[in-house]
Amino acid sequence: MNALQMQSPTTHQRNRHVSEIGYLLAVTLPPLILLLLFVFGSMQENAAEQLVEMQLTGLAAAGQPTDNHSMTVDFDRRLSTENSIAWHDVLAATRELNGRFNRFDPPVRFDERIEPVAPGDSWEFEPVVRRYIEQAQPILAALEELADDDRPVWEPLVLEGFATLLPDLQESRDVTRLLVAEFWHAVHQNQPDRALRALELIGGVGRAFDWQMCAISDLIFFAHQSIQHELIRQSLEVGFWQDAGHLDRLRQLLAGEEDLDSRWRQMIASEQAMTLSEFRVGRSNPEFTDPPLNLYPFGISPATTANLVESMTKASAIGGAGTLAHVRRIEQEIDVVQR
Repeated sequence: MNALQMQSPTTHQRNRHVSEIGYLLAVTLPPLILLLLFVFGSMQENAAEQLVEMQLTGLAAAGQPTDNHSMTVDFDRRLSTENSIAWHDVLAATRELNGRFNRFDPPVRFDERIEPVAPGDSWEFEPVVRRYIEQAQPILAALEELADDDRPVWEPLVLEGFATLLPDLQESRDVTRLLVAEFWHAVHQNQPDRALRALELIGGVGRAFDWQMCAISDLIFFAHQSIQHELIRQSLEVGFWQDAGHLDRLRQLLAGEEDLDSRWRQMIASEQAMTLSEFRVGRSNPEFTDPPLNLYPFGISPATTANLVESMTKASAIGGAGTLAHVRRIEQEIDVVQR
């Protein structure tokens, strides 16, 4: 018994010592692990920061924009200021004209009431379209004067990343809608030369505002082009085109397909620059202007920025995988008419 009593304190002390070690580890290990994670994360972010700087340097050396400022420089370099005032006047006159003719209840866009017609068809809306075209003659005359200039036109623009407004680009579609009215009135009056000229002017509007600065600008360019192609298809369906010379000119309007790969790369580069502008503003100013970025109260990490540039580079390499099936189908319809 005495021997057991003599060993008991030692065993108790050993157990207490083990418990103290356990408590010590429980208290010190979590902060230590967090510290190690912080150090490791900081090392990764520093490496990512250096990678981002290398990526941005490479983009700048390749002539690609990387922020709002470089996008503005690129925009000013590529666009022509020669006819800026003339195009501004066309947009303003079209806006004013549409304001006078779009007073319907309930509100509806004037061009939405214009439907495909054949020459001589009964057309209830013809008197309104005729008056609209009569009032639009100064605008059509101005478009004729601008038709020979295929250069994209410069208009005042403040680039603010995702918050960039494109009012002139958006309003260019109203000019094309005016030309849609001109086209169908020409078809109804059986005036193929006038109808062809309206189609050519639609192409001119698209080229004038082909800014190639972001996905939205490309979508608007293709909207102009799509309207032109759809008018050709619809007028073929109503049997409007018969003359071989006119059909050849229609083919020429469909033959101007460009290098989609180059357009795709330009669009990706611009979208990347806009996103980088938002990211960089976020890192220096927590008050983000774009709602999704509010999810990052401390700004976008360098690693996220590096991943963005890498993803955009991969996207750029894909190329413009657009299809020309719609154009080819219209060309087939022209072939049917010519036979």
